[in-house]
Amino acid sequence: MADEAQVLVLLREQADELARDLQAKHLRAATVGIKVKKADFTVTGRQTTLAVATCEAERILAASMLCWQRSGLGDTPIRLLGTRVAALTDEEERELRLL
Repeated sequence: MADEAQVLVLLREQADELARDLQAKHLRAATVGIKVKKADFTVTGRQTTLAVATCEAERILAASMLCWQRSGLGDTPIRLLGTRVAALTDEEERELRLL
């Protein structure tokens, strides 16, 4: 798989699944990462830390897409693509304050 459209579909499916799992467990994640196994079996990973922890699929998807873009593997044939979340919390969401 090296087609960007296929990658987007897979990242969306994984984000939806992760969001459902987080919501079922009343957790939110502050870190989102991807792991990519290329056709030559080498592994590349990227992650990003969110300003506010989330359990929303759209925010997980946006973060995983950012990681994919940062990986620079857009035209590289890949075997596997996985999305993960970390830095889990069960605390209530807090608003960021500017002052």
